[in-house]
Amino acid sequence: MLSRIFSGALAAGMAAALVGCNDGPAPPAMAPAGGIVKYKGSPLAGATVMFIPEGGALAGGTTDVSGKFKLMTGTLDGVAVGNCKVTVTAVEPGSGGAISGGSSAPSKDDMQEKMMQATKSFIEKKSASSGPKSLIPEKYGNADTSGLSYTVEKDSSKNQFTIELN
Repeated sequence: MLSRIFSGALAAGMAAALVGCNDGPAPPAMAPAGGIVKYKGSPLAGATVMFIPEGGALAGGTTDVSGKFKLMTGTLDGVAVGNCKVTVTAVEPGSGGAISGGSSAPSKDDMQEKMMQATKSFIEKKSASSGPKSLIPEKYGNADTSGLSYTVEKDSSKNQFTIELN
């Protein structure tokens, strides 16, 4: 008798837990992604790359000395699968913008701090006339004018993007 009561309570508890799990929309599928940024054919170090998915949170990364970047969404590796608009910003070193990439990969906390600094610098540059000097055309810093968009696939082997800037 006691085992039937226990089994019934266990089944009811599991059913309640499953119902509670379906309260909100499922999070978007994520996939690892990265690539290289080139400006006028040469790798661009210290640039901030942002992917803005149609259905998911913003993902970003900072290029290293060889122009390579790895995308992260918050503290998670990767970006939401699907179509993404892309921005790239790069400012003169020492002008308060993006920090030049080093030879070693930054930690997640360091990268988030760099992304926040670069974003803050870019916003300040737009509002102040004597802000940091952009190393690339400013159109690339705006999702509506960059002309950059990519599709992130579930298959991460297809998510190595070459971003060519002129």
